[in-house]
Amino acid sequence: VPNGPQPFALVVDGDFGPVDNPPSASIVNPTDGSTISGMVTIQVDADDVEDPVGTLTVQVSIDSGVWQAATYNAVSGYYELDWDTTAEADGLHTIDARATDSGANTTYANQVTVTVDNVDEPPTASIVNPADGSTVSGEVTIQVGATDDRDAEGTLTVEISIDGGVWQAATYNAVSGYYELAWDTTAETDDLHAIDARATDSGANTTYANQITVTVDNSGPGTMHVSAIDMWYTRLGVNYYIYTQVTIVDESDDPVPDATVYLEMTLPGGGTATGSASTDGDGIVTFSLKSKLTGTYISEVTNVTHDTLTYDPDANVETSESLVVP
Repeated sequence: VPNGPQPFALVVDGDFGPVDNPPSASIVNPTDGSTISGMVTIQVDADDVEDPVGTLTVQVSIDSGVWQAATYNAVSGYYELDWDTTAEADGLHTIDARATDSGANTTYANQVTVTVDNVDEPPTASIVNPADGSTVSGEVTIQVGATDDRDAEGTLTVEISIDGGVWQAATYNAVSGYYELAWDTTAETDDLHAIDARATDSGANTTYANQITVTVDNSGPGTMHVSAIDMWYTRLGVNYYIYTQVTIVDESDDPVPDATVYLEMTLPGGGTATGSASTDGDGIVTFSLKSKLTGTYISEVTNVTHDTLTYDPDANVETSESLVVP
């Protein structure tokens, strides 16, 4: 007999029978990523090729806790388990499910994650315009940003109060995304004023925004005007030196330093010369022009600018002056 392993034949008596396939399982309610509250019916869709409908063992686990038996509902066609989410903390929770057939084959469904929200949180509220500490004038649009965890955008009740007065309803502006109220500050004194706002949701939860304080100033910027224009000339050889002196004062007739005066001079024969210069501490600026022409020179102030004052040409004592050089 040769040494080593010898070939052999395997003889099997009997029949293995058909293969017992594992069941299918999937969670159909609630959906992954959804927000839920109150009593929720968890529904699992589970089937098996070999086992009759509704005869599988289906179990559900919340947050990897104990496995709880789900009951087949012939009307919905799903295995169901009622889950009282009010016993859970608000936040993210996981749901697992598994189905086992009569052959002890078990299939696990894909896990779903849901957000439990049983607490009706109060809304948020903040005044976004005007800014705290700012200075306002004329008509101001007060804007309040307000949102809620349950109420749809733009459906909150938002109210605004000026200086602790009556609460006035603000209207939601879908373009700006804010609740708005027009405030005519010209009806107020030029002084500090307080603005309050509050938002109320459908669950009667109210949030008060941080109070802001603004300064109302409707006095407007001061004005300035031309109080005098003087012209004279001197002659040196064949040249004439034409001088134009302009005086700028404010509405109280006080001199305005650092005002920029723009001057246009019409020359004899129709030509023009332009220039600009700033007033001194007495509100005076002097322009000079060297010329050989005789005839009429006309100087006209075309504009005056200043960092804090506005030019009021209607208040000018005079706007132009003429000088004849013989």
